[in-house]
Amino acid sequence: RTRFGYGFVRVEDEPEDLFIPPFAMGGALHGDRVRAGFLETREQGDAHEVIEVLERTRYGIIGRLEARGRETLLLPERPEYPREIFLHLEGRKSVPRGARVLVRLDPTPVDPIQGRVGTIFEEDDPREDSLLVAMEEGLDIAFDPEALAEAAAHDEQSVARAARGREDFRNDLVVTIDPADAKDHDDALSLHGDPERGPCEVGIHIADVTHYVRPGSALDHDARERGCSVYLADQALPMLPDALSGGLCSLTDGVDRLTVSVVATLTPEGDLTGARIVEGVIRSAASLSYEDAAALLRERSGVMAVALHGLDRLARALKKRRLEQGGLELDLPEVRPVLDAAGEPIAFRERRQLATHSLIEEFMLLANQIVGRRAAARELPFLYRIHERPRYDKLRSFVEAARYLGRSGPMPIVTEAKQLRTWASHGQTPRDRLVNLYLLRALEKARYDLVDVGHFGLGMRGYAHFTSPIRRYPDLANHRIVKRFLVEDAEKRPGPDPWVFASGWLNAAVAARSSEAEIAAD
Repeated sequence: RTRFGYGFVRVEDEPEDLFIPPFAMGGALHGDRVRAGFLETREQGDAHEVIEVLERTRYGIIGRLEARGRETLLLPERPEYPREIFLHLEGRKSVPRGARVLVRLDPTPVDPIQGRVGTIFEEDDPREDSLLVAMEEGLDIAFDPEALAEAAAHDEQSVARAARGREDFRNDLVVTIDPADAKDHDDALSLHGDPERGPCEVGIHIADVTHYVRPGSALDHDARERGCSVYLADQALPMLPDALSGGLCSLTDGVDRLTVSVVATLTPEGDLTGARIVEGVIRSAASLSYEDAAALLRERSGVMAVALHGLDRLARALKKRRLEQGGLELDLPEVRPVLDAAGEPIAFRERRQLATHSLIEEFMLLANQIVGRRAAARELPFLYRIHERPRYDKLRSFVEAARYLGRSGPMPIVTEAKQLRTWASHGQTPRDRLVNLYLLRALEKARYDLVDVGHFGLGMRGYAHFTSPIRRYPDLANHRIVKRFLVEDAEKRPGPDPWVFASGWLNAAVAARSSEAEIAAD
């Protein structure tokens, strides 16, 4: 529902939303699941009406309360909701007069609407704003006690016990490179060989989260419901409890950690000549920030600097080859707020794009594609990261906006992302960045699916998320498939039918839930 009273119904597996006029909302609220039907044809297109509310919104509603006898009037703050919502509210007596509250509605639609007070907020405290937004979007901020207990049951000794029988990378120079304020480290790199002299082996080591998060456990249920970690301006809502996300699963330097590792053999020109997938154990030599790693790249001496130079050369070759084959690069810098002690924003800073950002990105893309293609070749259940071709009407709107901003060229008939490169801007002016922003908005949103239809933006087939199992559930689910069916010697072990094996935690519903969670997090 929009602030103007009309709304749209998003139809599953359909590209077009249904327009609902204000008088045809049928008592539906923003975020409700509804059944809709055709109403009439108008000059601007078809109009529809809400026939039935099937399930009330899972979003929290922030507002203030007014008593109306035994019932309550909720006055929402967000304009997507009606000015007043009449409901029967549990917990009303605990709310101080005039306080802001978060109300959660019972999912079953009844008259009057049933709800309960979820949280009471102090007046005008900016430090609560992030949590307020998260709860308003239906994000979980607390873990199930059973999930916390399961996470706490593991300790460093469990790593030592599980290390037996795994490939040992602890004598290799392994390094993690992450943002300076990273709370977890779920990927690391190692290098064997010198790309100046010939082919090299690159170890792409990903935290083995599935060793701790088993199917059917409370941890798995919480992670599946959350879908992903959420990063707010002043805090993070992790997908897994800190005992795992910031502890045993995080590839911290100086301690042994379990991994699922992709060992890729690359030529100096970036050709992939071989790859193997193994369960491993590593001991990171250093946890570097992007800035620290970039400073080491400027040096010419030291074991770490030499290794980073080798990785950087291979990453540049991978990127060159990837862009030659297809794909689209958009220069859209990341801007982050700077908060004072009271939680008020005092500045906005642009994150500088460093060579080390591209270094990590290229090897993560490589690992994701290696496992995705192997899963596709075996027709295994897998959550692919798909990105469909943009719709013609959206591209036409983009071209009109780009021409207004000074770009020129014929309307493209797009079948590949690289055809849009002439429209993308690599300048640094506000106008250049606005062109790229309009182009990004013209593209479809990437999502998860069991069917690999390709990734338009990357120009890839068989692409899946694998490298962030600490903070994305699809990666975690894909890890289970990789460990059971794709690691070395997996085919020699008898096992269940893959689709039966994955039925409870890797299916169309999980793909949809993970995609929705990602949109809510953004």
